[in-house]
Amino acid sequence: MSQPFEHPVQGLKRGRCEIGVVGVPFRVGLPLSVILAARAAIPPQDALYDRADPGTRAVIRHGQSRSLLGSFPGRERDTASPDWTDATVAAGTLQACEGKCRAIAPVPRADVPAPSGRSGPYRAVMHGDGNATAGPSDLVARWRSELAGWAIPAHITAAVAESPWVLPRQVFARRADRVAANPSGPSFEREWAALDPPGAVLDVGSGAGAASLPLLPRSTGLTAVDSDADMLALLGERAAAAGVAARLIQGRWPEVAGQAGICDVVTCHHVTYNVPDIAPFLTALSAAARRKVVVEMTGTHPLASLNDLWMRFHGLRRPDGPTADDLLEILAGLGITAEHERWRRPGGADYESFAELTDVTRRRLCLPPDRADDVAAALRESGVDPDHPVDLGTSGREVVTIWWDGEAG
Repeated sequence: MSQPFEHPVQGLKRGRCEIGVVGVPFRVGLPLSVILAARAAIPPQDALYDRADPGTRAVIRHGQSRSLLGSFPGRERDTASPDWTDATVAAGTLQACEGKCRAIAPVPRADVPAPSGRSGPYRAVMHGDGNATAGPSDLVARWRSELAGWAIPAHITAAVAESPWVLPRQVFARRADRVAANPSGPSFEREWAALDPPGAVLDVGSGAGAASLPLLPRSTGLTAVDSDADMLALLGERAAAAGVAARLIQGRWPEVAGQAGICDVVTCHHVTYNVPDIAPFLTALSAAARRKVVVEMTGTHPLASLNDLWMRFHGLRRPDGPTADDLLEILAGLGITAEHERWRRPGGADYESFAELTDVTRRRLCLPPDRADDVAAALRESGVDPDHPVDLGTSGREVVTIWWDGEAG
């Protein structure tokens, strides 16, 4: 049996109310977050409807929520949500909320036929107090676009032999060892609390294990997913030293989600800025967790700390987005009720020497080896202490811990 679910159309405006949009079939029984994520994949042309037939029922939600939902002919509204109000389209126009909002909902465009099997697809464009807002599909598209903006111009990468996308495995390993020896911070605290009673842990984008190794005393099993085999090997060695045989899965999330299976707690630290297709990534995290998902990320892109140096050496202005706030908006748009806490991570001795930090930074800036002294001078001028070199991407900067309930319970 198929029923409609809701899909927001780009360009909706938010005033005092919101009105829902397009419905397409889905299989009953799918997790809500999976259903809501799927809507972002609907081709935009399928959502181009300019009027709704008179008599079509719609639903309006009062307030400032970003959940854009709809009701279709023959479907009752959710009576568990008292702030939803039914309204009826009359002569192509919907007016409700005592005149505080006005929505226009005319019939599908003649040049865009409704896909076969669809049940009552309609769009409604709401005009309220004129404040524009983005629906989930807009937010996801913006996230993808802003991440694409971090691409380095080809003429800069072509001038050097080394890749700027440095993955300093030894730095990840030192960080994992340091954090495992003295775990702290809101992310660890949320994960530790969720493992009472002890349970299985899934670490997505695990690196060398900085997120999951501190949880081993309360873990009944550890599954780690990473695209880098060497990183997984580092984690596996450390877990084995603690008496745990970790399941190591090389691959990209969510492509390997089925192989990883379901665990009690899912951790995902400092991965999201590497994920252009963020909606299916997040919903797969939810579907894999019985109890809790905990995501940790910097408030802004971790490479934004190098923006001044890019301007200094290349005269290139780098992006400043996306941000953790954008991810929180996307979660809300996907129907995921998440909480978050902002904090500052203390610096740690992840780099063995100032020379190592200089070399990694030089490569990230697409500069040849003979510019190492210039990079070292720039780092000193920016406030880096040569006697205590710390990673520019996370140490001493705002970190955001985001957590929500899993859907596999």
